[in-house]
Amino acid sequence: KIESDILPVRLHICGVDEHIPEIERSVQTQKNENRATCYAMPYKCIPRLMVRELIKQGNEFLNAFGTKDNVADGLTPRNIIDNLPHIDYNDIKYEFGQYVHLHLTQAH
Repeated sequence: KIESDILPVRLHICGVDEHIPEIERSVQTQKNENRATCYAMPYKCIPRLMVRELIKQGNEFLNAFGTKDNVADGLTPRNIIDNLPHIDYNDIKYEFGQYVHLHLTQAH
């Protein structure tokens, strides 16, 4: 079923300055998601590594939830492309940027 939805692959070639509305909306959605997460964090300055991880996590979460069309099928981009299961909300304990005090114990 998935193969019939994906194939045949269509390649759309566009010019350098040509704008594709679907891509523009996708980029804007990603920016809004990351901006909201940044402003919710208690930090004044965010290191580059943290920004990279913020973008990666935002992209993962956007792919974890399907659009209105995909919800009826029960499949999300995370299921189709990455072949990963649905996110278990019981595993998500901390929010991105939340202060966490970690204790490591070494086994002797």
